[in-house]
Amino acid sequence: AQELNQSCTVIIETFHKGNMPSSGNFIRIDCPNIILSSLKKSEKSEEYILRIYEFFGKQTEAEIDIPLFGKTIKTRMMPYEIKTFALDANAESGPYEVNFLEWKTK
Repeated sequence: AQELNQSCTVIIETFHKGNMPSSGNFIRIDCPNIILSSLKKSEKSEEYILRIYEFFGKQTEAEIDIPLFGKTIKTRMMPYEIKTFALDANAESGPYEVNFLEWKTK
C-alpha cells in the first residue's frame, strides 16, 4: 500500500550559499528491515515524534542516527513491531519511547 499510494517527491536543487555542507544525512537507520514511517512535530510539545516499524518479521537491534539533532536511538524491535519516540532537538537528554498518543511509556 505504501508503494502504490505514495509517490516519491523529487526536488532538484542547485548550490546555495551558506555554511551547511553540500550533502549530508538527515536520518540513518542501520537495518534494512526497519522503516521510518513518520517524523513530525509533536501535537503536545516542542518535541519531534519519530515512528518506525519492523517489516521482515524478525527480531532486530536497530540504531537510528539523526545527525541534524545530534541524537541516536538504540532499540530492540520485535517482529512487525511499531515504536514511537519523542526527541527534543535542543535538550541534552536523549529520545524516549512514547505511545501513539505521544504519552511517555516508561
